[in-house]
Amino acid sequence: FFSHANYNYERLQATGVIHALSPIFKKLYGDDEDEMKAALLRHMQFFNTEPHFGGSILGVTIAMEEQKAKGKDIPGDFITSLKTSMMGPLSGVGDTIYQGVLIPILLAICIDMNRKGTIWGSIIYSCWGFHGGLVIARSCLVIERALSQSWIFLRREY
Repeated sequence: FFSHANYNYERLQATGVIHALSPIFKKLYGDDEDEMKAALLRHMQFFNTEPHFGGSILGVTIAMEEQKAKGKDIPGDFITSLKTSMMGPLSGVGDTIYQGVLIPILLAICIDMNRKGTIWGSIIYSCWGFHGGLVIARSCLVIERALSQSWIFLRREY
């Protein structure tokens, strides 16, 4: 949700990402100011992805930060590289499915409803836009949980 809270031309969604991750960093790193600063600087790098599908990137990032906070030897560059490498593919999939398929189909249905003299097309489109985003975000959380508990993150030597 907060990935679109603030944009800038140098880092795009990074400030929104920091806003979303800050409470988690406070929980993970507590009073350790050096680790907190390192985490904030690590995630203040360029970030741009499709918001509905990109939420899973933050979930994987949180899982990696949690392992790092528990003492695993995970380099900060690895977390940044993983986050960066997931931006493009998930943007492509998200843009294709959400903006290239779902929205045009819904718009075609709702515009046709409005052309027939009813306001329900506008109401349905507005409600689906909000609810559809929530459904996709919840799906991404399920994917993130599965990824964070998979053998890739539990058994790999960093």
